[in-house]
Amino acid sequence: MTTKLLILATAACTGLLACASDDVAGPKFTSEALVAPADAEGATVKVMTRNIYLGFDIDQVIAGEMGPEEGIAALMATWFPDRAVGLAAEIAATQPDLIGLQEVVTWNIGSQEMDFLNILMATLAAFGLDYEVVANNTTTDITVPVGPGIRYRDHDVILARDDDRIELGTVTTEIYGEYLSFTQFGVLPGTRPLGFVAVEASVDDVPFVFASTHLETQNYPDIQIGQTKQLINWTKHQKLPVVVVGDFNSAANDDAPDVSYTGTYRRLLIPGTFEDLWVMAHPDEPGLTCCYEPNLIEAEPGYDQRLDLILVDKAGARLMSDVTATIVGRDPIQASQPRWASDHAGVVASFYLQAPKH
Repeated sequence: MTTKLLILATAACTGLLACASDDVAGPKFTSEALVAPADAEGATVKVMTRNIYLGFDIDQVIAGEMGPEEGIAALMATWFPDRAVGLAAEIAATQPDLIGLQEVVTWNIGSQEMDFLNILMATLAAFGLDYEVVANNTTTDITVPVGPGIRYRDHDVILARDDDRIELGTVTTEIYGEYLSFTQFGVLPGTRPLGFVAVEASVDDVPFVFASTHLETQNYPDIQIGQTKQLINWTKHQKLPVVVVGDFNSAANDDAPDVSYTGTYRRLLIPGTFEDLWVMAHPDEPGLTCCYEPNLIEAEPGYDQRLDLILVDKAGARLMSDVTATIVGRDPIQASQPRWASDHAGVVASFYLQAPKH
């Protein structure tokens, strides 16, 4: 199974996985505060949230429920270069201005490495798409010292489309103060920090903050609630409208399994906090986004939860209109395993944002 990793490591900049050219200008960055000019009226903005799936459940290896060779086999079976083609096709079809990515993993197995971000960026370039990594927050870093040795590093990432309409400013990366502590094999201590990443952005001279996050799973609701409080507190200190996307791991639909309810989604919608763009666009539709089986081989998705959200703070909601929202990732990418691009679907939203007045 490690043969695929070796092939990928030695051919990462050839063929389909050709690396992006160094002469691509990329989005414009500025060190100055982003402020709407006096004559700015508004802009149409399109954003995406996409959990790209780490490939298998490493928690099972950590708990000793799955052997390391089984874990490696599962990772190979959900082969990310195949899935990256499906993800790139979604991006090509929707052309978001900004994309928030979760579970952007770097795997090290023995001496071999599989870097999901490098693979995805190369695949986007192969599709002729000009996107750039504008923010990258490394959160979890776990080494499982069994078999050949498995290291798992998780990242929250923001991509921006190369477009003269888009200008970028200050980047923020933050790790949540509350996170999971665990024991590997009943002996070795470990932690799973999570966080968020954000960038100040301006589209057609209309500034706002775009953030992406991944909260702890439903199995640890108290930790998840603590992370949510930190995110809300950070949002309230921003001077610009804030759009937050991500995998919140808290069901937004009333008919989800009981285990999926954590209180987080309701807390996010406390008056004066956030509004949900899917609800704004489709108040009577469930918009389910999760989940496929981990092996990504089933013929039909078993969605029963809406975990992947695009939210806007109350200041932004007052300036927002013409909201549309679409689910992506519901179509298979191929007939064989991996049949799906991720174990989650993604969400793309478009909206008109009035320029904030000062």
